[in-house]
Amino acid sequence: MSNVTHIYPKMPCRIDPDDPPQKRISEVPLWEVWDELRESTFSDEPGFLYVVTHDGWQDTIDGFRTKLQKDDVQMSRVQFAPNMSIPHVVTKDGKSRRIEKEFPFNLGVKVCARWIIDSYNNKTDTPITALALWQPEIGKASSSGDYLKHLPMVVKQCPELPIYIFHDYYVDRYGVVREGGRKEDYTFSTLPEDEDEDVLEHLLAKYALTMMPAPSYTGKTHTAISMGLSLVTGKDWLGKFKVPEPVKVRYFVPELSAGRFKKFMLRIATPETWKSHEDSFIVRPLDCDLLLLDSEEMIEKCRGFYVFLDTLGYFMGSDDTSSYAEAIKFAKRINHLIKEGCLGVCGLYHPPKYSKNRKETGNILTLENQILGSAGFGGLLRSCIALRNLNQDSNEGLWCYVQGLKNPGLGKPFQIRGFPMEYLGESPYLSELLKSGSKKDQALAMIAEGKGRREICKTLKIAPKTLTAWKQEEEELEEQLNEDQEEIFTGTMPEEN
Repeated sequence: MSNVTHIYPKMPCRIDPDDPPQKRISEVPLWEVWDELRESTFSDEPGFLYVVTHDGWQDTIDGFRTKLQKDDVQMSRVQFAPNMSIPHVVTKDGKSRRIEKEFPFNLGVKVCARWIIDSYNNKTDTPITALALWQPEIGKASSSGDYLKHLPMVVKQCPELPIYIFHDYYVDRYGVVREGGRKEDYTFSTLPEDEDEDVLEHLLAKYALTMMPAPSYTGKTHTAISMGLSLVTGKDWLGKFKVPEPVKVRYFVPELSAGRFKKFMLRIATPETWKSHEDSFIVRPLDCDLLLLDSEEMIEKCRGFYVFLDTLGYFMGSDDTSSYAEAIKFAKRINHLIKEGCLGVCGLYHPPKYSKNRKETGNILTLENQILGSAGFGGLLRSCIALRNLNQDSNEGLWCYVQGLKNPGLGKPFQIRGFPMEYLGESPYLSELLKSGSKKDQALAMIAEGKGRREICKTLKIAPKTLTAWKQEEEELEEQLNEDQEEIFTGTMPEEN
């Protein structure tokens, strides 16, 4: 989790003798902050102490450099933010000309905040190991705006970046305050402008809980691994669902051995693909000790990672999964994990047995019949992706119906199939798919009605070779029945005694 430190300087004297003296607000000495900045330049991690002065004046840069050099420091690993510029076209006396308007680099500009985030993630030529912001109040004083407007976004997306904010003089206080990461409270003005993007568009929510309910042998583990691969590579999942930026993944799977899980991974991608992202996709299988959600080791391992829990029952901490009170306790542990720097959690989940009962559910998937105690998760549950196996036999391979139960913007359900996974397009709702029997039954009925091959495949979202195989099976069965009937009518009748 990002560590934000506020430094409020002590005034050399009172401006107005009638003002009360500044109040010291902490026992942390100022020299400790400067030592931390100097130590960051000796870090084993490659990168720079990046200093934003907010005014662009060389005197300010020289003053900061002088303070740093009061003790040992590697100045080659200190960089000062340059001024930014925006091109403008101005017109005077009917003549237009292009000018560059300069402004100081600051976190009031989203482009600057994004650059800091990219640098923290080693996506620029200037990797950052610490960030110093010098007197950001300059922005408001000069009517340029709030130079810390997008600081919350940087704090969230740079969970281990030390940030030091050197404030201007405040008449009522001085000292060093460790914020410790996230704000405790917000006002309207300090609330961030933008909502966090999903880590996987419409499917996996960032800084929230996603649930993936599906019965056994549906394909939820393969689906989660495939999603995880997209997260670490940054490539669209199934060529359709976007990944805004690559993130690291930790996959906890206490019900599968290491060797078996590796076989699952190899169905999703080649060894070469996985090896090129080994540091970004970390697995904790059955062979490792099970970690509790609120343990220090679990919290530490999840910082800066998107997390899959497969399956969720191992981590809920209660056998009574239908209990509203237990659901609230579990939600609090997930919330704490995210507050400590986890990028989000996807829990793979076995729905209650009655969820597959057509009489009770009408084959209509809802949060209530897929997740016991779902009301207890509240707003923390931002996404729910329900899966169903469309194969009559689970050994036939992967063919999944996927429906979002709490996924604004996702649209209609869709289907995926095979290895590598293929997006088959939008699907009718499950109740529609199953109301006329299996897809095979529907396909054979459409053949009997004289429907064409292309129309059947498009309507039922099936591959042409599948339709051909079903048709051949039906013809072979019909031929066998005809042969059996012929034997009955032409066979020798038994003699009467």
